[in-house]
This record gives sequence, structure tokens and C-alpha cells, in this order.
Amino acid sequence: MHIPSLRSAVYGLAAALLLTGSVMAQTRTIETTFGPVEIPENPQRIITTHYIATQPLVELGVLPVGQGRIDEANTPFWDQISDIPFISEGVEINVEQVAALQPDLIFSINLADEQQLAQLREIAPVIVIGIRGADRSNWQNRVHQIADAVNKLPEYEELETQLAARQQQIKTDYADVLANENFSVFSVWTPGQPVVFTSESMSGKILTGAGAQYAPASEALALPEGADVNLSEETLGDALVDSKNVLYNINLDGSDNPATAEFKQSAVYEAIPAVAAGRSFPIGKLTIAGFADANFILDNFEKALANISGK
Repeated sequence: MHIPSLRSAVYGLAAALLLTGSVMAQTRTIETTFGPVEIPENPQRIITTHYIATQPLVELGVLPVGQGRIDEANTPFWDQISDIPFISEGVEINVEQVAALQPDLIFSINLADEQQLAQLREIAPVIVIGIRGADRSNWQNRVHQIADAVNKLPEYEELETQLAARQQQIKTDYADVLANENFSVFSVWTPGQPVVFTSESMSGKILTGAGAQYAPASEALALPEGADVNLSEETLGDALVDSKNVLYNINLDGSDNPATAEFKQSAVYEAIPAVAAGRSFPIGKLTIAGFADANFILDNFEKALANISGK
């Protein structure tokens, strides 16, 4: 007689604990580029599979428990994140390691395949961040979605306001120069395959907000192909032929990546009219993860404008 009663009591206690846990673990639904996602109301253990989500979190005052790999040269927050375990190499994710870290929220990217996303969703809710496709150039929208998920919208709005004020200040301080100059922006990450960034790119939205006018030839490339346009070295000269000033990517530590450094030694680079005229300037990291990247671009844009104006 006593055993059934004890069993009932244990089952009753377990049910009560489950109910209590479900009440404590409140959830809410947020809207993302890839649809609504139900997430914890106050996520505490967050994993990012790519740095494009890590940097915004750190800027907002949140540290993940696991992160996608990033080189020290391309983050201003290395001292804050260097001890956080890397759970991915590019699109390759160590799902077992993710599970062992017991996350309650995961940020992935839209390069992950559906099988991988399904595995991650078995561990915790997943918010997909658009790193390719239509959402690629809208970097502030990505950061806003991340801020919403971790209850940091006031912090996001403050960073946004500060960036807009700085862009306006540059437009005011260099109005005369900006009225008479134009710019084109390029990078080389893979030897022999330069990329031109138009005004609709991530960096373009930052620079046009600070008053930059883009040269017509490079801007024309955006119509059929999008914001970031892959070219060959042979066609890059045509894309930059009418640029008064050429801006090229550098790492956040100020160094050139190897492919860009090699290209800058080439005859093709030296033949670009703006380069021959001494109007080639470093601009920053052109894949924008957050506000630190955006401000680094503005740092270098101000230096270029000061050089052009002779200040």
C-alpha cells in the first residue's frame, strides 16, 4: 500500500517541478528576417556560430559562451573574447560542443544548411542572421535583431544615434571637399578576384551617410549584380577609371590582408588613374559586423578627407 502512494507522490513532485520550470522559463516571439522565432525572455547562455553575431553582442554588453572563429587582427574585442571557446570554423560547426555548452539561444547564419540548422534547433532556439543575399548589406538591421533578442534595444539606439551624429559631423566638416570628390571602394580577398563595393553595400551605407559620392563607373555595376560585385583584375581598371579616389580594405589592426597586399604591388593596381595620382587610401574592414567596424571606416574616411583637403 505504501509503495503506490510513494510513487504517486514522486510523480506529483516531478510534475510540479516541470510546471514550475516552464513558468520560470518564460518565452517570447521576435520577428527576424527569416521569420518569427520563439526565444527565452531573458537568454543567459548564448552561442554565436559566426563573428557577425559575436561583435554586436559584445558591443551591447553581452558575452557569448561559445563563438565562431575570428582572427585577432579583425576584432577590437580580442581581450574580451579570446578565452571563449570557438565552436565553428567558417560554416563547419561542432554540434556536440555546442550541446555541451548548454545554450539557451543560438545565432547562426544563412549559409548554414537545413540539416545543420535542424541539429542546432534540437539544442536551443536558433535565430538566423543574413550574411548573404538580400539582407547582406543591411548590417544595422542585423544588429537591431540581435539587440532585440537579448533585450538591449536602448543600447543599440544609443550606438545608432552616435554613429549618425558622427556621419553628420563629417559631412559638415568636409562639405567643400565632398562636393567635388568621388570615391570607389574595392578589396581583394582571393588572388586575382577583386571585389568592388557600391554605395548599396555595407560600407557604402556608412560612407554615403558621411557624404561620400560614388564614382559612376563602379556604381553602374550595382544594377545587374548587387552591392558587392566580383570582377577580374583585367576588368577592375574599367570599374575604377573615373574614380578620383580609390579606397581599399584593411584589417582592423591596420594591416593589409595578403591578397590585397600582393595586388597593390601589381602593374594593374598602379595603372588605376586615382592610384597613379596618389589618391589611394585604406578605408577599413568592409564586412561590417557592428558599430566598431563602422566607426573604423569613418576613422579612415576622415584621414583620407584630411589628406585630400591638405588639412
